[in-house]
Amino acid sequence: MDGLCQLGSDRFMKDLYPRATDSRKLETLYSIGKIISEKLDVKFIIQTVIEATTRVSVADVGICCYWVRESDGGTVHSVAVGGTAANHENLKTPGKIQELLQHIFTDRKIVRFDDVSERSEVCALLADLVNAESPAINHCLTAPIYSVNEELTGIILLGFSRSEVYREVDEELIANIASQMTVALENARLFEEVNALNLKKNEFIALASHELKTPLTTVKGYLQILERYEINQIGQRFLAKALKQIDRIEALITELLDISRIEAGKLDLYYETF
Repeated sequence: MDGLCQLGSDRFMKDLYPRATDSRKLETLYSIGKIISEKLDVKFIIQTVIEATTRVSVADVGICCYWVRESDGGTVHSVAVGGTAANHENLKTPGKIQELLQHIFTDRKIVRFDDVSERSEVCALLADLVNAESPAINHCLTAPIYSVNEELTGIILLGFSRSEVYREVDEELIANIASQMTVALENARLFEEVNALNLKKNEFIALASHELKTPLTTVKGYLQILERYEINQIGQRFLAKALKQIDRIEALITELLDISRIEAGKLDLYYETF
């Protein structure tokens, strides 16, 4: 998080505003991108981005809400707030934030509210999320976050008490941060899906190994009993071959179990000198 602190330093803010050069924009985007690419975790990404974006825009409060629709039709939400005026204790449910703000966007453009009092839904949201002792939020800027499938999946909202700061916000920079966030969130989502599939694979390997071992042990036991009886030479040879193949299958099943234990971090290692 050292890079994030550096990003929000006073010196950086003075250099960035009121006029941000192209080189400074690229430096800002690079700094944010470097930080959020370090972890493939949705909560970390949205918290890091909203804190950085709030600092970069010199906003009093910042809110980021992100949602993903699951295959069963449900929706998983994540939300983060940042800024000196943010009230983390009264954070509304993410679903409520989505409800209040998602209808604002009719296209992919940033939406500005020069007078927050004219939008009841924004006022209702800010009433809980801004500290009572902080200056009143009079102006807001909202940026949409779209998925790779062009579906609205998140919202960044920045609140300002001072009109001069609000007017100087670089919309292009905020839009680029939202676009960068789209890629990071998509990578995090795919990573979570891969982890879920990998977990199912491990469960299947462990279950299949145990289920295979039970009937195999029974078959081996019957063959060992047959070995004790007087059987002609051909029968003995066949029994020996059958037991040998069962031993091979048992070794393969043991290896499968070891693989599942290794991936679960539960394999016990025994050390000896040789």
